[in-house]
Amino acid sequence: MGADNNISAPRRGYEKNSDHVIDSYEKIASYVRESEPAEVRYGDAASLSSDWSEGSVDIAIVDPPYYQSIQYAELADIFYIFHKEYLGDVFPDLYDTKLTNKKDEAVANPSRFEEFDNDSKSKKELADNFYEDKMGEIFSEIYKSLSDGGVMTIMFTHREIDAWDTLTSALIESGFTITATHPIKTEMGDRIGAQDKASADSSILLIGRKQKRKSDEKTLWGDVKSDIANVAREEAEDIIQSDYSISKTDMAISAYGPTLQRYASEYPVVNKKGEEVRPKTALSKAQEAVTSVIAETFLETAGIDQLDSLTLVCSCLVNIRE
Repeated sequence: MGADNNISAPRRGYEKNSDHVIDSYEKIASYVRESEPAEVRYGDAASLSSDWSEGSVDIAIVDPPYYQSIQYAELADIFYIFHKEYLGDVFPDLYDTKLTNKKDEAVANPSRFEEFDNDSKSKKELADNFYEDKMGEIFSEIYKSLSDGGVMTIMFTHREIDAWDTLTSALIESGFTITATHPIKTEMGDRIGAQDKASADSSILLIGRKQKRKSDEKTLWGDVKSDIANVAREEAEDIIQSDYSISKTDMAISAYGPTLQRYASEYPVVNKKGEEVRPKTALSKAQEAVTSVIAETFLETAGIDQLDSLTLVCSCLVNIRE
């Protein structure tokens, strides 16, 4: 509810955001027919089976926490205090603690592991594992609740490959495959929560369906590496040709969708030693391909005489690497 903004600001403050939430709920309610009333529930997404029977849901729409970009519970504390004053007696179960529950929040927060003594893993690795495990629990619950022909749509906005790696791994391990992807410009550029953070301006909609697993068959990374690079390259070229207004960084992120779709279709992917090749390897390959397309496009439009020495060296390196 805009907890990352100045609550006293007239344009995007507390009152404005509250009105926006109410307007949105009223709009959603207007689409619901009286014969089919909507039901609003709250709870942990990792325990959906307590509310929904197996195979009873046809569509699931998920806007998951963005890895380590935003600490939602910490930001929500200020609103929690306000709401508790005038809603605590209406929803006592929601406001039975002094502040929000941060222990079960699905975010990658290394500071939570300050007191953990682990010689084999860093605080970041422990935070990544926590996030991936938590998202895995959530996706597994959605998997059980979805019907065989059900569809799950996930909206994700992040620049870091590690964020995509953990989210995608949790998604695939839960039994889903990615069947389609759509880049959409969704974020406001002036949002405070995005300043100096890894959030992107565009979101990728990942369409997931229940996967029909391929027994124990594994795919060699060497057999799909070129295909993945080509998929990313084609996505970047399509965006450039369509004149879609998108930053170079978001162009790379847009290529993550088709890349992950190709990776998921070949999962599990291993190297020659039989070791798991995680999604981040495929995404790094996609990033290289998009960088190459951008460099080539710039050379064609600006001309080599317009390049400064550093850009010229980088462009040459891209061509050499290919």
